[in-house]
Amino acid sequence: MKEVLYEIQKGFDQIPEMVTINITNHGRELFNYNLDVESTATVDFGYPQSHLYEPNAAILKAGGFKIIGSYFNLSKLHPNSHLYTSGKYLENFPGRKFKILAKSKLNKKGVLSIIPGGKANITTRNFPFTVDTVRKKTGLTSGGEHYVFATTDKDNKLVLLICSKL
Repeated sequence: MKEVLYEIQKGFDQIPEMVTINITNHGRELFNYNLDVESTATVDFGYPQSHLYEPNAAILKAGGFKIIGSYFNLSKLHPNSHLYTSGKYLENFPGRKFKILAKSKLNKKGVLSIIPGGKANITTRNFPFTVDTVRKKTGLTSGGEHYVFATTDKDNKLVLLICSKL
C-alpha cells in the first residue's frame, strides 16, 4: 500500500464511502463499501474448504474485514487472520486466490511429505512464529510453486495450509 487519500468536506454529515483501488500488473482491483455496512456486516467463521482468499492490501488497509467476507459469501478462518475460505472458486475476488491442497501441523515430516522438493513461499497471518521460524521447523526453503499459509483456525489451533496459486 503506497497511498491513502482522504477527501474531507466541511459540514459533511453522511456515512463515508470507502473506495479501494489495488493496481496490479493485470489492471485494477476495485472494491467500494460504506463504513456503516462494514460496522453492521456479519461474517461466518469456518474451517478451511477447497479455496483460500487473501484480500488485497487496499481492502485490508481500509479495514474491510467483515464486508469482504459477507459480500463474497466467504467464511473467515479466524477473527484476526483476515483469510477467507470457500468451497468454490471466485475469479473476481479482489486479492490473491489459492487452491488448498492440504492441511498440516507445524512439523517437518508432515510438511515435506506434502511438498516434494521442500520449496514454498510462506506467509504468516495471526500466527505466533515468524516466517523464518516456520522455515526452520518445517525444513522448507524459499521459492517454488507451493504457498504455505501459517495461521490460526477458528478453534485457535495452529495450522499450515499448503496451497497452489490460482
